Amino acid sequence: MVRSAIIMGNSPESPIRDYVGRIDDGTYDGVEAGTALATDETFQSVLADSDLEVTSIMTGLGAVQDPEEELLPACEAAGVDRVVLGWLPDEYFESAETTVETAEMLSDCVGALDEHGITLCYHNHDHEFVEFDGRTAFDIFAEHLDDRIQFEVDVAWVGVGGVSPVEFIETYGDRIPLIHLKDMDFESEEFAQLGDADLDLDGVIDAADEQGVEWLIYEDEGDRDYPDKIAHGSATLGEYPVLNGGDAA
Repeated sequence: MVRSAIIMGNSPESPIRDYVGRIDDGTYDGVEAGTALATDETFQSVLADSDLEVTSIMTGLGAVQDPEEELLPACEAAGVDRVVLGWLPDEYFESAETTVETAEMLSDCVGALDEHGITLCYHNHDHEFVEFDGRTAFDIFAEHLDDRIQFEVDVAWVGVGGVSPVEFIETYGDRIPLIHLKDMDFESEEFAQLGDADLDLDGVIDAADEQGVEWLIYEDEGDRDYPDKIAHGSATLGEYPVLNGGDAA
């Protein structure tokens, strides 16, 4: 069953009690956090008193390559078994050959995480959809990745990259446990509130449900206040029965 969550980020200095309380009062079932937030004592305490789960830990390449210092402790503290590499710059995908090397580099990181029962997921942006001889860098990347690596698909950036988010989910569904649910104007790359721009929200949610995606994680990178983002995402996603224990329409 697909469930909804919201990204909280990685700032222990934020008003954690207020934010978690608002999220818990909404229609969400989980939150995504960074390593610093996941190990914060206030966050752990407030989360324990809520009905929320941590979906995954968002992190960077250095922590993935050397997980012992901060990544593994964060996973243990949050009780999660998925970590997400949130970004690789476009130079990692500047040619087909470089893309294969990037896939091999990440594949080499899997063993240390797998020993601890932790799955590595890769979070895309739009530069992975540049084409080489009729194939996207992402397709080449996925083909050469260790099969244990899964994907956290940012559907808005897929659209900016010129690919249908719905078709992408249908193609890679068996490797997609997590989706970053975000809306954008695919031409201008301007961020928008969920449901206000180019994302086919109905189609994405239906495809996610059909493909067995576990979490739809709401993200709004616009300049709105975080409490407003919490409220908007909760209200919008609350309209979908499939995210609230019902069946898809």
